[in-house]
Amino acid sequence: MLNKVVLIGYLTGDVELKETASNIPYTYFTLAVNRAGNEDTTDFVSCVAWRGTAELMAKYLNKGSLIAIDGRLEVYRTEKDGSYETRTNVNVQNITFLPASKKEKEVEQPTQAPQDDNGGFTPHEETPVKKGMDIDFNDLKF
Repeated sequence: MLNKVVLIGYLTGDVELKETASNIPYTYFTLAVNRAGNEDTTDFVSCVAWRGTAELMAKYLNKGSLIAIDGRLEVYRTEKDGSYETRTNVNVQNITFLPASKKEKEVEQPTQAPQDDNGGFTPHEETPVKKGMDIDFNDLKF
């Protein structure tokens, strides 16, 4: 039998580190993953990371970080008020921090200053170039 999940996506929120009653660190998070071949469709996958992985995530990652994870799929049933609910998430075993895309790495750079009659540059106020991502994570409701 094989139960293996590999995903690459963006964190939809800041990582919040929690602890169990026996002081084991963990974090629940949601990963926004575009479907292969269909960039217009995004799946939002619930994940949980434990111990050192959770601590590293809380220390180095935040909303919008691009990561790759692998782990196993967990499906479990809970009872609430006499009805059963099925939940599915990925139990993360490994995580890889991925570099931001070229578009995301753009740093604010000034536009070129206009030239004066002598071919030199005249001083002016720098105009920053906007940097951004394809997904505006502030619009996501969770």
